[in-house]
Amino acid sequence: MKLSCIVVLAAALSAMAAAAAPAETPKTQTVYAFDRSSAAGIEGAITIRHGDDTEAAWILASLDFRDLDLDGVRASDPQCKTLKEFKLFQYHIHVHWNASPASKTSDAFAGCGKPVTGNHYDPDKACGPSSEFAGTPACDGKAAKYVCTPEAYAKDPRVCEKGDLSGKLGNLMLGDNAFVNAEWKDPHFPSALERKPHWSIVLHAVCGTATPRVACAVGVETEQSAAEDDKDKVVKNTEVYDAGVEWIDELRG
Repeated sequence: MKLSCIVVLAAALSAMAAAAAPAETPKTQTVYAFDRSSAAGIEGAITIRHGDDTEAAWILASLDFRDLDLDGVRASDPQCKTLKEFKLFQYHIHVHWNASPASKTSDAFAGCGKPVTGNHYDPDKACGPSSEFAGTPACDGKAAKYVCTPEAYAKDPRVCEKGDLSGKLGNLMLGDNAFVNAEWKDPHFPSALERKPHWSIVLHAVCGTATPRVACAVGVETEQSAAEDDKDKVVKNTEVYDAGVEWIDELRG
């Protein structure tokens, strides 16, 4: 009898403690989704997940370029005109989203121009040629000296614009099947508190020294707990599940 009372009392105390404990704040992620019908034939998403520390974040890319608007890319810059294929793309966080109509969440070419998406997020004024502060006194004389590579970034993160993701982590590289399934960890990503709802990610084709804007998408914040929904979206977007890509297992929860 005494043992039964102790068990019941322990269970009651445990339930009371659980009820009194503060609810865990759901972790969030930001999804930049590209729709084939509006984003130059590109389908998929770039997802940003913040780690437990304030700045580190995982960047998860699942993009399908099989229906890329090749003629549109070739027409976007003279250096792209004679290229048969496009294997490399830069990607950056841009500071605006002024799409028309306002409900549009992805776009292409002129729809990703500076009036719509602005330039790169650069709060520390590293001042690359496409910094949000380009052309201001804060960046006078700096653009010509800007060198942001993964090697330089590893030594000193201040040399890169925070939004220069391909400079910091490397370009998006299309596989033989025209897919990008990849992950990166950025130890100095803009913190979750910095993020603005009007930020966008712009994809730029690499055509020699030219990098025209090809597609763009605005970020939408969701809870990370919706892992099953994310899994379905990833598989739907890519139509191929690559078991060798570890982050997809992580995304599946």
